[in-house]
Amino acid sequence: MRFLENQRPHAGLLIVAQSLGNDDTAGIARALVVYSQSHEGSATSYAIDYLSAARSG
Repeated sequence: MRFLENQRPHAGLLIVAQSLGNDDTAGIARALVVYSQSHEGSATSYAIDYLSAARSG
């Protein structure tokens, strides 16, 4: 949060939803892949977004 308070540049913030659980490393990895693929080519500087569980199927 200091970057925000000091208005320093950052690459963005991705908040992990509680539905993933801290111990679900495989689920977090899958969610990161899906998030990355769905935001490919998008500018993420200064973005704030939520990472939620990847849908199966």
